[in-house]
Amino acid sequence: MQNVIAVAQSGMVALNKKLLALTNDISNAQTVGYKSKRVDFAEIYSQLVKDADQQYELEGTAPQGEAYGMGVRVSGTLMDMSPGTIQTTENAYDLAIQGDGFFQVRMSNGDLAYTRAGNFRLDNNHQLVTPQGYAVEPSITVPQNAVDVTIDTEGRIFVTLDGSSQAQQLGQISLAKFTNPEGLLSVGDNLFMPTDASGEARVGFASHDGFGDVAQFSLENSNVDVVARLAELVLLQRNFDLVTRAITAQNNMLQSAIQVAQA
Repeated sequence: MQNVIAVAQSGMVALNKKLLALTNDISNAQTVGYKSKRVDFAEIYSQLVKDADQQYELEGTAPQGEAYGMGVRVSGTLMDMSPGTIQTTENAYDLAIQGDGFFQVRMSNGDLAYTRAGNFRLDNNHQLVTPQGYAVEPSITVPQNAVDVTIDTEGRIFVTLDGSSQAQQLGQISLAKFTNPEGLLSVGDNLFMPTDASGEARVGFASHDGFGDVAQFSLENSNVDVVARLAELVLLQRNFDLVTRAITAQNNMLQSAIQVAQA
């Protein structure tokens, strides 16, 4: 009785964790640059009841032991770093990366973080920042008298100042890439931090050395497939129902056994 309940409980816990991941993905379906996550399961070790016989019981048959699984556990979550679709906007500071790479931003504690969300803006000091106020790295400050801002595929920023017809280069946005981007740690606000699994950042410029192109007036949407996630949600509910039915069936069998024993 305890084993059945323990196995069913492990299933409920694992399915609940997957439900949490699915719900988070669906909730972030409209979040710029969001990357979906996959929950992987693994069987808990089997409880050995009887070793396989050393001698064949019948000629031509293999010896069989007796072992029962102890349930399931979450073995890990895998981030899907595939790109989302590109959306065209009317904001000159909306940027998307078409290909490999991450934008670099300087967090308030001084650490560098990385993001695919290029919905940037200018703060009160006319510095290019994220919606949370984290400065793009390297720092870019647009003059207040700039009347036109152009960012090319290599991330070079050109501005035309009021009273001038000649554009001048203001700076260049650099990108970062990782040996294993799926190993990055999501820290919220569409930001990622490097880990031992991701490896260290390699910094370069767009359109060079395997880095993607920068697209102005563009944003990378979330890569969540809402239809697929809803189908997974339905299947998850069915699996949960089956687990609860197994507990009910065990209880009914136990009650029947008690009634027979008391008869």
